[in-house]
Amino acid sequence: MKTGSMNTSPALTMNHCNYYLPTRIIFGVGCFEKIGDCLKNFPGKRVLLVTGMNAMKKKGYIDKAIKLLGDYAVEIFDRVEPNPSTEIIKDGIEFATEKRSEIIIGMGGGSALDVGKVIAIIVKNGGKLENHLKKPEKINTPPLPYVTVPTTAGSGGEVTKFATVWDKKNLKKNSLAHNFMFPKIALVDPTMTLGLPPDVTAASGLDALCHSVEACWAKTSNMISDTFALESIRLITANLHGAFSEPDNLHFRENMMKASLYAGLAFSNTRTTAAHSVSYPLTLRFGIPHGLACATTLIEFMKFNYHAAKEKINLILNAIGANNLESGCKKLEKLMNDLKIPTSLSQMGLNRDDIDILVNEGFTQGRVENNPREVTEAGLRKILEAIF
Repeated sequence: MKTGSMNTSPALTMNHCNYYLPTRIIFGVGCFEKIGDCLKNFPGKRVLLVTGMNAMKKKGYIDKAIKLLGDYAVEIFDRVEPNPSTEIIKDGIEFATEKRSEIIIGMGGGSALDVGKVIAIIVKNGGKLENHLKKPEKINTPPLPYVTVPTTAGSGGEVTKFATVWDKKNLKKNSLAHNFMFPKIALVDPTMTLGLPPDVTAASGLDALCHSVEACWAKTSNMISDTFALESIRLITANLHGAFSEPDNLHFRENMMKASLYAGLAFSNTRTTAAHSVSYPLTLRFGIPHGLACATTLIEFMKFNYHAAKEKINLILNAIGANNLESGCKKLEKLMNDLKIPTSLSQMGLNRDDIDILVNEGFTQGRVENNPREVTEAGLRKILEAIF
């Protein structure tokens, strides 16, 4: 990693740092082949593979996993949807309980990884999911052994303790987070992302970019999280368009997988900030994919936060390859244009009246408070008007 520029920054030479990550990480081309070996130190032979409804089947990854786990009895829960609902997760918990699952593997994008986390923790702790969402402190038993196999370069969920639960009936985004929820092992194989569709590559890559940028300027950042965040930003801005344009180019895919992992290592300890907070109603109300929803406000929040977090944002700009705020914003705008994604709310199909909804529902506890500059309703409205 390029860390030389970080030694002179007062923001990064703090005397105190608290960083925690208990997940064992196995990274490399072809490391998925080691999945059977990864399970040998866990008790039990009944495995539940948690995955999405289509992609893993079409690519043959489910069949390959079953073959590699030849000594294990493997059950498949393949009902995970994008932005998984409370109902689907509860079905997964019930399925794992019925099958007496002893080991959980989450394989797929961020949604599959999140569902696997929740199943692993709730099966061991019992009780209703809704109650744990309200009072995660009631979780007092370690989960079933949980292994993550990410197949997109974006969520970073393979190394975090967070799981998102979408209440689609009440249009509310919930999170479950506990130190017990860090996966035991993350098996991160760049070949699993080869051939991802360009739109998925773009959305997931922008999600990782938002994770790393927000982790760097977050109030909770520290010198270790900053190291991962800044390297992630460098890798994404240098490789995302290549992965988008050449879906089977392993060089770009490997660098994006590193970038996503590093972003996860960063925000696993910092959480995210206001850009993520505003993204939730964009996804729930208007169906905007999560990564795009986060990226929509990122540039405006960079401008908004600049004077409150000047040292940190200058480091971010340096990682982007920019000399100042204006050129950095232009570089990010060019990246989004190159990825052929909408960059305004109107291009996404929103009406000006929808800004009221985003202002009313865009303040997520634990995210907005983590932003380096206070966000008021008036301030958020100004940001949203600027990108309408």
